[in-house]
Amino acid sequence: MKKLFLLTGTIAIVAGLSLSSCKKTIENHYVSPAYVPPVNGITSLTLGKQGSLPTAYNGTLLTGNTYTVVGDIEVEQGDTIVIQAGVHICVTDTSCIIVKGVLISLGTQTNPVIMTDCAVTPNNSLSATESTDPAWNGGNGWWSGIQCDTSCTLCLLKWTQLWFTGAPFHRLEPVNGTKANGTSYGVFFQRAQGNFIMEDCKMYGGIDDAVRVQSGQFDIMRNVFEKMGYQGGDCNNVKSGGVGDCAYNLYIGLATNGSKASNKGGNPVQCNMSMYNNTYINCGFRNASAGTGSDIDYEQGAEGCAYNNLIVNCRIGFRIVANPAADTLTSNMQYSNNFIYGDSVSVTSQFYPNPGGITKLGAYIAPIPAETGYVYNGVAGSGAYNAGDATTLCGKNNPMFVNFPLPETMPLMQVNNYESSNGGPGYNFHLAAGSPCIGAGTTTMMAGYPLNACKSVVIPKLGFAPDVSPPCVDLGCYPVSNPSIGNQQ
Repeated sequence: MKKLFLLTGTIAIVAGLSLSSCKKTIENHYVSPAYVPPVNGITSLTLGKQGSLPTAYNGTLLTGNTYTVVGDIEVEQGDTIVIQAGVHICVTDTSCIIVKGVLISLGTQTNPVIMTDCAVTPNNSLSATESTDPAWNGGNGWWSGIQCDTSCTLCLLKWTQLWFTGAPFHRLEPVNGTKANGTSYGVFFQRAQGNFIMEDCKMYGGIDDAVRVQSGQFDIMRNVFEKMGYQGGDCNNVKSGGVGDCAYNLYIGLATNGSKASNKGGNPVQCNMSMYNNTYINCGFRNASAGTGSDIDYEQGAEGCAYNNLIVNCRIGFRIVANPAADTLTSNMQYSNNFIYGDSVSVTSQFYPNPGGITKLGAYIAPIPAETGYVYNGVAGSGAYNAGDATTLCGKNNPMFVNFPLPETMPLMQVNNYESSNGGPGYNFHLAAGSPCIGAGTTTMMAGYPLNACKSVVIPKLGFAPDVSPPCVDLGCYPVSNPSIGNQQ
């Protein structure tokens, strides 16, 4: 299954990257400081001071403890907080975790780290509405997430759950690029020569972007993102300077995009993002803005590749935008073997987003272009497509999940928790026997991908090494032929 490198010695996080595309090579050579794991256990179960400036911590949050955060807490530059498996962090008073040094959260599958407002309980019944669902708290959120400053060299989240983020900052501007009273991202990372790793985690409920990578190397692998974004905000939003992989993630009921790459930001390193073997369910319906995305989005000159993704009942299909087009119309942007399904004409008529979309007709393996009736005019920008007979596409090419009602018996905007816990119906997005998604993908990705941009972040004393799963021929995040590389939640 997955391998951990158990070695001896001090922690050394060394990132030497050679990131290639079809027309150029970007070289980033980054050697971080050496870190010695903090030996002091943090035994006080109350962190921070209510109403005061952030309180600094350097040490280890210990297995079995529940810590209550009553005010903003901070990891100062040069310091490290390690969070052991099974730690529960209860955040109150919309507080946030500020990271100027290093944050390492290492849960396990059976004993995850949980960060949440412990006073809030999910409501996953059909009676929960956009305005009453505690996932969004009426657009106010509950706490203000993990905010990494420009000095943060590593933010590592493994088997970690973050619930109910997105509250506005209530005291001060916590890190560069944020502002007092501004709505928070769930996780914000922004160091160009830094590494953000998020593997096997879960995020539930948030107001704006779930994860914003403003710059830096990243590895976003095998996570679950549910009910992220209130009436806007993307889930995984990567900007100029962001380089890495986004794969085997399950996205359910998002406000806007699931995975987004945008070269906006002016960083000299071009945004480069691979998106493969992800599953997107019922996304995009809480953002009323015309033409916005809901699953996959490339824009502002980002490059990358997208293969083997499964999109079901999302408001708008695979979206490539001419704003400007840049690498989205060259050999540095490739995509194929994706699968899309829709129940309503409003969805199927936007399999190829129009107006403004320039997604080429080869984006999907199903439905094939001949079935869609779409005609690509070949003109970038508004009106690139003439829509075909969207009616004939409704309900066609059912991906055949183990347990999920297709056609759906609920409004697409109404999203339940897919788990059986917390009142959810116990949906199962694994592929059933006979699914047309089994074997429909490709493992021959664009040259140089996956990028494995964080491959040198090996932490011997903590038994951690990045685990970037390779692509699989079964579409979506739950491969049948090799389940051990897919989403484990």
